[in-house]
Amino acid sequence: EYRQRPGRLSLFPAFSTFRYQCDSRMRLSWLHCNLEWLPGVDVFTWFRPRNESDADARALALMDAVQVTMRENSPAGRLMASAQLMELLTRFLPQSWDAFQPPSPAFTQLSPILQRIVLDPAGDWSLRRMAGLLHLSPTYCSNLFSRVLGTTPTRFVATCRMRLARRLLSTTDEPVSAVAERCGFADAFYFSRAFRKHVGVAPNQFRQTRGMCP
Repeated sequence: EYRQRPGRLSLFPAFSTFRYQCDSRMRLSWLHCNLEWLPGVDVFTWFRPRNESDADARALALMDAVQVTMRENSPAGRLMASAQLMELLTRFLPQSWDAFQPPSPAFTQLSPILQRIVLDPAGDWSLRRMAGLLHLSPTYCSNLFSRVLGTTPTRFVATCRMRLARRLLSTTDEPVSAVAERCGFADAFYFSRAFRKHVGVAPNQFRQTRGMCP
């Protein structure tokens, strides 16, 4: 339970369960965003930010500006909105990258495979192959992913593939079937369904806006 106060900026990490109240009248503005340090892995998985900061004149201006520039839905507007949002988030972020890192020994064990997946998401990343490369059993490998990253191996790979798909759709004119193949999908229809589920729009619609869709 969280008690809101006028003149304050609050940050609630994704998937938090909370309720709030305020003892006086106030204007309440919300911004929803993702902040990741690895594909699909939230910054606040381990790092717990302080909840409050002063909502000074600059913060209020940024809150309004983000909403205006997001509605423009243009390349310049989207970039400007990202910069404004990042400035707001800097009020809650730590000085050291170490605060974002999971427990060192476990993360070190996964690091080699994570780097390879990020660089080549279209490869054969079945659970059995990943486990073999790490010299682990499939069950232990899956549990290690969940414990260290807060996500499953399959979901991590899927997120990396969707990021590659978004980049290819935004920067090339390759047919959707070719993009699907380059992202590790043998079936273009299945790729389109997975893309829509992950991004919220079909590949062709995403391409028409050059990645400016939500």
